[in-house]
Amino acid sequence: MDLRLTIAYRTYLKLKYFIDECDKEISGFGMVSRLDDRHFHIYDVEVLPQEVTSTEATINDEDLANFLYHKMKDGESTEPYKLWWHSHADMGVFWSSTDSGTIDGSTDFPYLISIVGNKKSEFKGRIDIYQPIRLTIDVELEIEELEDEELRAECAAEIKEKVVSKGWFDFSSIKNEPKKEKKVQKRKKKKKKNKKGFKKKEPKPDRELESFLERQQA
Repeated sequence: MDLRLTIAYRTYLKLKYFIDECDKEISGFGMVSRLDDRHFHIYDVEVLPQEVTSTEATINDEDLANFLYHKMKDGESTEPYKLWWHSHADMGVFWSSTDSGTIDGSTDFPYLISIVGNKKSEFKGRIDIYQPIRLTIDVELEIEELEDEELRAECAAEIKEKVVSKGWFDFSSIKNEPKKEKKVQKRKKKKKKNKKGFKKKEPKPDRELESFLERQQA
């Protein structure tokens, strides 16, 4: 089955920074939307209170229950929380027996998306489907660089307010009239120079014509 797993660019950075800033393993949850039958999109990730070591990250049941309770209390739906992510810190990305046990025990969901990452920004993804049949599908995590038109408009407005665009030379400071007069003076000066620099040549005498006239007079 050909499935796609994408993550919004800002969410990707958030996930990367959570992993980078923790010196040991760390885990958390994330929000997923199913864009169609084959396309799953991650649009947010979160960290819960937890205890971490160099080999595991543990979120106890009480902290998980408090997390879900406060989401519902604030009027937020918990339904999109179908991502479990964790890091292997400085180790490679693979599914350990502990990881597989966590995934296999998450049968309360119709499906669960899992991501394991490390400090080298390496990521591995999988989608586990529990209903109507049990399937495990390895997927590549695609980072989406989506355009933010609202942010683009804000940047454009700020540029318009603060930035003055000019060429390499500002011709607006030169008046047209003096410029024209300067050109006329240049032409006159050049013409005068040509008169001084060249002598007028005298026409050469026509010897054949002079000889003919002498014969006629004789």
